[in-house]
Amino acid sequence: MNGAVARSPRGKLGRAFALALVCAGLTLSGCQKTYYTVLEQVGVEKRELLARRVTKAKESQQEAQEEFRDALEQFQAVTGHRGGELEERYEDLRDSYERSAEQARDVRERIDAVESVADALLDEWRDELERYEDASLRHRSSERLRSTAREVQRLLCAMHRAERSLDPVLRKLQDRVL
Repeated sequence: MNGAVARSPRGKLGRAFALALVCAGLTLSGCQKTYYTVLEQVGVEKRELLARRVTKAKESQQEAQEEFRDALEQFQAVTGHRGGELEERYEDLRDSYERSAEQARDVRERIDAVESVADALLDEWRDELERYEDASLRHRSSERLRSTAREVQRLLCAMHRAERSLDPVLRKLQDRVL
């Protein structure tokens, strides 16, 4: 049974997670290549990691959007209401702002994670191009690399554009909370 668990996707991810924790210090110290190498040794490929990180970044952006919408509704409730509950509504607004700020930080971190694994994947691909002996295969792989790099750049530009749109809203909301 242990063999079955170790070969299952969940077992693979569990081992990868444990090794990732061990390698966290390596990642923080700038040893990205070692971190990705260790993950690959337990069966987690960079492309899988990239796909997961892109999905998490998208989810994080959607959560941030919902949090901002909730914070705006709170703000509208505060500014539209005059009465004894004003302080309570202020606290709700401040809490909404803090949650929105946290969501914005989460979005930034997830975009950075996507960018990191994408860079590592593309760097590895570039290194592999030099090992081809067949010129036509090298050329085809090089063309696919360029196409993939353009798509990654397009994706990252869209993510950064969404990220930049968070700051003006946060600043306005913070002004109102202050």
